[in-house]
Amino acid sequence: MPHSISSELHEALFSKRCSFCYDLRLTESAYAARQRGFDTFTTTLLSSPTQNQILLREKLAAIESEFGMQVYYFEVPREEYMKKTRELKNMGIYVQNYCGCYGSLLEREAERFKALWR
Repeated sequence: MPHSISSELHEALFSKRCSFCYDLRLTESAYAARQRGFDTFTTTLLSSPTQNQILLREKLAAIESEFGMQVYYFEVPREEYMKKTRELKNMGIYVQNYCGCYGSLLEREAERFKALWR
């Protein structure tokens, strides 16, 4: 049976994991954009209601300063995101339901199998 952790500890670990990942992914994206002569970049992470948008925007602002580039910010309302996700699934297109990191995958799988652990 998996060990249960407090919601405060979970949030602290989650924030650190996301912070590291955002730094890595966004820095690489900004670097690649600059190397190709772009002065603006963005990320699809901004479209996801499951991402930590406050932390994500903090990281993007820091990268804007560090790289001297602009970020194209956008918002996708949750309802629109869900509608588009359903449309893609109906067309047979795979839609990933986790951010892509190993920790997120483990959390998703833990939720799927929670009933088995009781």
